[in-house]
Amino acid sequence: MKQSQVTPDEALFTVIINTCAQIGMICKCQFIVNQIPKNLLTKLYICCAFIDMWGKVGSINNAKKIFQSAREHDVIATTVMSNKFQFLFFLKFDLF
Repeated sequence: MKQSQVTPDEALFTVIINTCAQIGMICKCQFIVNQIPKNLLTKLYICCAFIDMWGKVGSINNAKKIFQSAREHDVIATTVMSNKFQFLFFLKFDLF
């Protein structure tokens, strides 16, 4: 994106974050986090995508930090966060 001088917006970063979540590589996820401008980090859709991403790679502490830093906590953000807590709880205790 930098080479083609494309300026990514909230929607494009959300797609990129979701793609990283599908890959599930924590180092790639952190790389993406470092690339996003600070003014977009607290946007609701970005936060929800981050919560989902961190939950999928097993980093519930990072997901919790993102949730707490969000400007607003709507039904979507709260649902995403609670789903990740439930998913990791079931994985931890082999309940699947």
